[in-house]
Amino acid sequence: DVEGMLGKDLLQMIRAFFKVVISSIQSLFIMRDFKPHLTVGVGGYTSGPVCLMGWILRIPTAIHEQNSIPGITNRILAPLVKKVFISFEESMMYFKKGKLFLSGNPIRDELMNPEVFPGRISKSIDETIKQRFVILVMGGSQGAKAINKAVLSALRKLKEGGFLPFVIHQTGSQDFKEVIADYRTLGIDGEVTAFIEDMAAAYTRADLVICRAGATTIAELAALGKPSILVPYPYATH
Repeated sequence: DVEGMLGKDLLQMIRAFFKVVISSIQSLFIMRDFKPHLTVGVGGYTSGPVCLMGWILRIPTAIHEQNSIPGITNRILAPLVKKVFISFEESMMYFKKGKLFLSGNPIRDELMNPEVFPGRISKSIDETIKQRFVILVMGGSQGAKAINKAVLSALRKLKEGGFLPFVIHQTGSQDFKEVIADYRTLGIDGEVTAFIEDMAAAYTRADLVICRAGATTIAELAALGKPSILVPYPYATH
């Protein structure tokens, strides 16, 4: 149970600090029992306690920075770790050169070789969408209310204009019931789910992707050559 401290008031920052301390102690006990050979952090406040305890326990530790401007956690951890993997050359100025390795953003094997990892979307769905224009909508693993509302509004107008795409829509758990009810009301075909387990299958079927502009997502879209409409998270630090 840990939370970030940026953008918080004083009371929230104090609470977040104590959560970081508690999480660090918990991580220490877990890692002493688990005895990992390597610790890898990928940024974000959740990586901080684990990588810090890895360093204290003298476990080889590395971090991977997915963005061009490093986050605060990776900047703090950089002097402690053995290796810093970066995705963009622009990140070099923020880290000590002797530790750097320009790796790019890793892409999951199943995305590049979908035939090796058969998709979980049902064959009946495949047959339904074979001759249709398919739009994949996702607002991140937690969904995004603003994207959900905007897409439904756009679909309503597309239907009025006589264009009926098939939509694979990841809503997030909070909006799932509301969004699936709206699809039924509109009479629009779609595979609506709170969370997509098999992204390779979803990407393979998509003709257009509407999503957040996360670094990993952009790397996947670029590798697959998928047309996309990117909606940046408006409250991102950088």
